[in-house]
Amino acid sequence: HGSDGLVAGAPRVYIANHVSWFDIPSMIEVLPHYGFVAKRELEKIPIFGAAARGVGVIYIDRENRKAAFGAYEDAAKKIQQGNPVLVYPEGTRGSSYALRPFKKGPFVLAIASQAPVVPVVIHGTIEVNPRDEFRASPGTVHVHLLEPIATTGLTYDDRNVLADRVRERMAACLREVYGVEPALVSGERERRAEPLPAPTSS
Repeated sequence: HGSDGLVAGAPRVYIANHVSWFDIPSMIEVLPHYGFVAKRELEKIPIFGAAARGVGVIYIDRENRKAAFGAYEDAAKKIQQGNPVLVYPEGTRGSSYALRPFKKGPFVLAIASQAPVVPVVIHGTIEVNPRDEFRASPGTVHVHLLEPIATTGLTYDDRNVLADRVRERMAACLREVYGVEPALVSGERERRAEPLPAPTSS
């Protein structure tokens, strides 16, 4: 849904919800060539870790703030060169479609790259492969590519407002299409009143 958000070779940061291992092959099916941002723990998985790095996965050490931001800086340079990335800001898989709190690192990355953020909603992968289960069943997966949000001219101080804007757009899709309500994030009510600065011309 919403293939207008697909622009091959253009800088993009895709921000998606995460509820199943099958989110990954679903996104591979939909998106043009892109890289992942993933937690460093996955790098330790035999064979998978090295193979994933070889195809462009960028590992982030969530326990080491300095190292994480260094990795984000490297990723921002790749994005600016026309290599889009996909990030799951909830961090780990959830057990329901209700959006959980977003980590701010992905939005720092988007701002550093000055690339548009494309919010993505995935629905149907829980029915295919629920969290903590090995079984997989046939099913239909819907991937919604929502309207991009510009980051041109935003700064590090805008990261919270950008995160809330993206989350609100994803939550609206889940609510309107599937009747799913998100969990309220602490402080979100106050930040919702803050508009994003108007994008500057490049």
